[in-house]
Amino acid sequence: MSLVDTSWLENNIDKVKIIDCSWHMPQTQRNGFEEYTKEHIPNAIFFDLDKNSKLDTDLPHMLTDSKSWEKIMSNMGIENNDRIVVYDNSDVISSCRCWYNLIYYGHDPKLVHVLDGGLKKWKKENKSTDNKKVITQTSKYTCKENKELVINIKQIDENINSHEFNVVDARSRERFEGKVAEPRKGLRSGSIKNSFCLPFSELINEDHTFIDKDKILEKFKSFKFDHDKNIVFSCGSGVTASVLALASAKTLAVTPEPHENTMFLSWSNLNDLNFSSILSLSMKVWSSFINSEKGRQKEFFIEPLLRPFLGSATLPSNLSLLLASTTLNSCELIFSSICFIFITSSLFSLHVYLEV
Repeated sequence: MSLVDTSWLENNIDKVKIIDCSWHMPQTQRNGFEEYTKEHIPNAIFFDLDKNSKLDTDLPHMLTDSKSWEKIMSNMGIENNDRIVVYDNSDVISSCRCWYNLIYYGHDPKLVHVLDGGLKKWKKENKSTDNKKVITQTSKYTCKENKELVINIKQIDENINSHEFNVVDARSRERFEGKVAEPRKGLRSGSIKNSFCLPFSELINEDHTFIDKDKILEKFKSFKFDHDKNIVFSCGSGVTASVLALASAKTLAVTPEPHENTMFLSWSNLNDLNFSSILSLSMKVWSSFINSEKGRQKEFFIEPLLRPFLGSATLPSNLSLLLASTTLNSCELIFSSICFIFITSSLFSLHVYLEV
């Protein structure tokens, strides 16, 4: 029972922990926390998706480390045996991402629910809201990462040829087909090769509830792929992919299949580079070189040269080192060739002069 309706929550409001995970696309200029302070479901605790993700990266909504997650949950007063209902007031149904996070970090999936329809339906039915500050008591939450619920870009790259799993993109068809620019500047438009498109919005009714189970199943069955294989859900920053994951759970009665929360973003930043092949090569050839003092110095000049092409992206350290070393070797070869030509020409000129 991944989804619960508003009546169920109203009748069980004192038996669950309630989390408000409202997050909005940057272009909407809405602030989830500010809206929460003005109005929320009674006893709801706010979950800041941006602040509660990995912070030492420019990629949005990357999963943080387990120790940080334990601290986040403990500060929110969440305990391991709590039954949790997550809701949102967002057009991208951001509560699904918090639902996914909780399951990824080991909370019992049977105890994690999303409020179908969110705050929009709750308010439409004139159910109680307030703006009271919620005081929580610090807990001692422990977690265990289910790392099989995330895949990396190397696996995505290899899957283009191996077809071990199906990739379904939750973005709009216009973004998927590259007809419109990505919301974040500097990202290449388009989609991952051999992936399929199922816009999350096609699974959501006007009142923010999910469409019927039979209709969701019909959407998934419309894809011409092997349905016995796992489905990997992707999007722009790991929010709407979770909507498809929950829809899959609702339809197939299973926990989420693996999805990469910033996979499309990473792929777009690297443009047409075959990331996994280059990274694999650099790891094998330059593993000893990376740790040398000379090697560490080489990576500092390559990114400034590529900055016009990279935009705001940052090259992985190993890739930067590989390109840097290759560039230096090329420069050395060119310089050697010039010197050879110069010396040869000089000797030839000297020979002619002596003969004269």
